[in-house]
Amino acid sequence: MSDKDLNNEEVINSTNAQQSVDSLAKTEEVILKNKKRITNVLLGVVILLSVFIFLKKQVWEPNEIEAKNLAFEAQALFEKDSFELALPIFEQIVEEYGSTDAGNGALLYLGIIHLNLGNFDDAVTNLKSFSAKGEIFPAMRFGLLADAYSELNDIENSVDNYKKAAKAADSKVLSGLYLKKAGILLEQNNDFATAVSIYEEILDKYFFEENQELARERDEVIKLLNRAKVNI
Repeated sequence: MSDKDLNNEEVINSTNAQQSVDSLAKTEEVILKNKKRITNVLLGVVILLSVFIFLKKQVWEPNEIEAKNLAFEAQALFEKDSFELALPIFEQIVEEYGSTDAGNGALLYLGIIHLNLGNFDDAVTNLKSFSAKGEIFPAMRFGLLADAYSELNDIENSVDNYKKAAKAADSKVLSGLYLKKAGILLEQNNDFATAVSIYEEILDKYFFEENQELARERDEVIKLLNRAKVNI
């Protein structure tokens, strides 16, 4: 390698080294400028975590326990069909412990109680507020809403919720039963064509097997289908 090449290499290395130093200096400058901001962000995260832990231990967990204790009392009354006695307790749970699981569950109970007491608007309000999770509760919620809308003579919403209940249930028996209720409701309101399509859907999707368990339900739906066809 010639002296010229060596000199060029030294220049390049020197330049690269200087660029690295400048880059580090700029990075250090940025960090120093934003040090206060970074510290404040980290401090904010620590504070939020501390508040969360405090709320969980001092507020949420005790509230959950208190709410469940009230719920046991209300459930005992509910199971005895003492709806008017259970009603104010469930309302108290929702008002004071609405953010807890027990508070959410109380909304479902309130919906059922109002249905039984004939307070159908209140039933709709509580059932719509109930957060339904899991395999059972979504279908149950839609089915109860459909019953309430039916009592309010809101046929469109009732049928729509029976269909949602059938889909959420995803069960030969339950899905078929929800759709059957929709079909009967449509017949009662002289919409025989739509009732026919629903009965046919039940037979095609849910009661298509001629097994002993579904035989009675299948036969009943066939009778309903034939009756609706006559009236078209």
